[in-house]
Amino acid sequence: MKKVVDKGYLHLTINEGKAKYKYTHYFQILEEDGVESNHLRILRSGRDTYRNIGLLSIHFIKRKKRSINEREIMLIDKTVREIQQLLVNDHKGYPKNHI
Repeated sequence: MKKVVDKGYLHLTINEGKAKYKYTHYFQILEEDGVESNHLRILRSGRDTYRNIGLLSIHFIKRKKRSINEREIMLIDKTVREIQQLLVNDHKGYPKNHI
């Protein structure tokens, strides 16, 4: 978790991360569930003095993802922004049918 909080994200490939993370409970659960790679992002309050409010975890199960491409990063960024706004009850600019 410290790595995720420090960097704001972590992309973990199960085969490459095995030596480093194999004794953590989270890694063992991912491995048992057949996850090939995992991307973690911190959800923040989005205010001037932000605070961490959650964690978004995307699991790639059937294929290995060495990294994520620019389009995937944009989709994740958009999703993270929307989740953060909903979690901190900041709906300014959202049409009523999108909430």
